[in-house]
Amino acid sequence: MSKILYGGVPYAVAMGPDSVIYAATNRAFFRSTDMGINFDSIAASPSTLPLGLDVLPDNDIWLTTPFGIYYMSNGGSTWELRSPPNVDVNAPGEIF
Repeated sequence: MSKILYGGVPYAVAMGPDSVIYAATNRAFFRSTDMGINFDSIAASPSTLPLGLDVLPDNDIWLTTPFGIYYMSNGGSTWELRSPPNVDVNAPGEIF
């Protein structure tokens, strides 16, 4: 465990079930099980800037970036692109 997020600045943060905190930087994805005192790096972040993060009750994790929407299931170690590649998630009128 580390008290510092060595992956850079956390651009997206969310709290999951049982008060687990998740933080995404532009290099790594972290989890804290002690309310943010310590963090573990659990996966690499997609190689782009994280914009938003959501953790569902079943621990499925969704991450939005400027280039798409990514999904990770059950606290796994890899991201799966769930939107068409290079989609502009900020485009007006688009629903994903």
